[in-house]
Formats: sequence, C-alpha cells, structure tokens
Amino acid sequence: MKIAHVTQFLGVGGLEKVIFLLAKEQMAQGHEVELYVYDYDRSWVDYFRKNGITVITPPLKRPGYDIELLAQLNQYIKKFDIVHTHDLNPLMYLGPLRLKSRLFRFSAKPKLVHSTHGLGHVEVSKKARLYEKAMAPMADAIIGVAEHVCDFYNDQTIIPKKRIFQIDNGIFIPETNLWKNKANRDRQKKWICQRHQLDSELPLFVCIARVVPLKNQLFLMKNLKRYFPQCQLLVIGPCGDEDYFQALKQEQTNHIQVIGARQDINRYLEASDLFLSASTHEGIPMAVLEAMAHGLPSLVSDIEGHHIINTQAKDFVVHLFPLGDDKAFCHQLQFLLDNPLAAKDLSTKSYFAVQSHFSATKMAAMYQNIYENNEIIH
Repeated sequence: MKIAHVTQFLGVGGLEKVIFLLAKEQMAQGHEVELYVYDYDRSWVDYFRKNGITVITPPLKRPGYDIELLAQLNQYIKKFDIVHTHDLNPLMYLGPLRLKSRLFRFSAKPKLVHSTHGLGHVEVSKKARLYEKAMAPMADAIIGVAEHVCDFYNDQTIIPKKRIFQIDNGIFIPETNLWKNKANRDRQKKWICQRHQLDSELPLFVCIARVVPLKNQLFLMKNLKRYFPQCQLLVIGPCGDEDYFQALKQEQTNHIQVIGARQDINRYLEASDLFLSASTHEGIPMAVLEAMAHGLPSLVSDIEGHHIINTQAKDFVVHLFPLGDDKAFCHQLQFLLDNPLAAKDLSTKSYFAVQSHFSATKMAAMYQNIYENNEIIH
C-alpha cells in the first residue's frame, strides 16, 4: 500500500510525534510511506529523514488559500492508495480534490483519511468551526484522537457515524520502566542539572508542550515560584506564540527555566521527578503518554484529554487537579512530594497503562483497519 501523510507543519510537537510513530510502524508493515509538509515550520524534517522517512518539501505555501499548492497536491496524490491528512489546513486542500473525484466519477483512489488531533482551533475560532463543518464530510473517514473529538463530528456535521472513528494516540514503549531505575535516573538528573545550572539534590519537574497560551505553562511557573521555591522546573517546547513565550521568560528564575525545543526529550523524562501539565485543552496528549511510558509520575489538569487517560486505563494513572485551581494544584503537588511511595506506585501504574492501551503498534493496526475498510467510501 502506498500512503501519503499530509501536514501543514513539521515542528517539534505532539502531532508530529504521532505522524512519526505511525509512519515508522507502517513502514515496518511493508507499506511505502511519504510525508508532504508545505508550510514554514519544518524543523523536524531532517529528524524524519535521518530515521528513513521520505519527506517532500514543496515551495512554501503562500498566504491565504494557495491555488498553486492545490494544483501541486492534485498531481502529487495520484500515485497513492491512501492520503492521510492531519488537522484542518491540509483537509482544506485535499477535501475539495476528493469531492471532485467523487462528483466526476474518477477513480476511488486515493482514499482520503483525516485525523483531528484536538479541538482547540474550533473553540477559539468560529471560522475554523465552519471550515470543519464544510470540509470534514469530504473525507472518506474521520478519526478523532479522543471521544470528545468524535462527538464534535457526530453532533456538528452531516458525516454518517459509520465514517467516524476514535483511535487513541500511541507511543513507543521502552522495554522497562526507566524511572524506577534509580541509578540511571540519578545519572541523568545529574547531567541535566549540570547542563542547566540546577541542583541535582532538589526536586526536578518537567513540562513539555508547545509554548502557547492554551498549554498554560504560566500557571505552573507562577505557582512553583510562589509556593515551591526549592523545586525546579524545566519548560520544554517550541515557541508557538512569541508574546506568550516572552511572558514566560519574564517569570524565569534560577530554578524555573524556559529552554525551548529539545530533541533529547527522553533524557529529560528519565531525569525528572514529576511531569506537570496545566493545559486547558488536549486531544490525548503525547507528552503525557511519553512521560508515562518512561514511568514518570504525572500531575495534570483535569480536562477531557487528560481525564480520558484514566478512563481508558480504568485506574488513576495520572493525578488530576481542577483546571486553574492554584490551591488544589499545590495540595496535590505537596502530597506527591511528601509521599514518595505514592509517586512510585503512580510510576508503575503509568508504565503498564500505556503498555496496555497506548502503544504505537496498536494505533497503527487500528489505522490499517480503516485504510482497508472499503465500506466507508460512499
């Protein structure tokens, strides 16, 4: 099977990690896989290519709706069996092409499969909501990464339910729970602390996410700065909003640092004592799943994308605090600091939960079933 994944950007983020793992799994299954990225953020292109994934980088998309890009994609997709778009912008180009194919009774190939990795865009923009309603029905199959994403398409669009599927994000699972290996953790923590002039004897927390307001890193920084002066926090992730990034920079201290994007994320996860997220919106967050895969205990905001992790695992594998509640956050953080056995138990539960429910292999198998399901084409 020939598969093309189409994405607007290829930065360092959760969506990109999903595409990377999905492409690697599909290549291992024997499929021919390419990735087409057409806008300005291509910071992970070399990483994908170094890992054997073919990445096509056409001339940068022009501002607005680029008719030349539409024509280029029209030619590009002809050799594929599956074209898989990720989030709204690529669907705005591939959707009309798929509709044209249906209306004029051209070939049923390529099948258009579309994944929506979160709903933050429709919650902040009425225009985005209208575009979703107009474009999503053009896809042969819609995949939501969480139940509430699928609910949006079921409730807000005319798409038949048989063409809407839920597939949880999956990740690579290390063979062992790395966080429980104290010798390795101490070694990694010492190295990370030396790298950032931190104290390896003090608690070290990590937050990994694109630096934008909806990820709410400022909440974490202000609370740690005020109530936990002896704790350390590294905020990791690419800048997605320059004003917000600078606001975070203004809150920095010696113990609380904003260090931008990193490609050696695993070392930070292995070195840390706790993963934190105060995000206001998620699908199923890759960063939290990666922390869990390393056995790192997590304290995260009680939003749908985080809550569903506990639901799927049928256990409390991440600790939740009410969104924006300073007092509850501080109370739960203090509990985990005062009770290392509780943190260790959370570590074990986290590791086995991702192993059972959120593996990349399981995710790829579910996508394969949709690719092969000819009944969804109308």
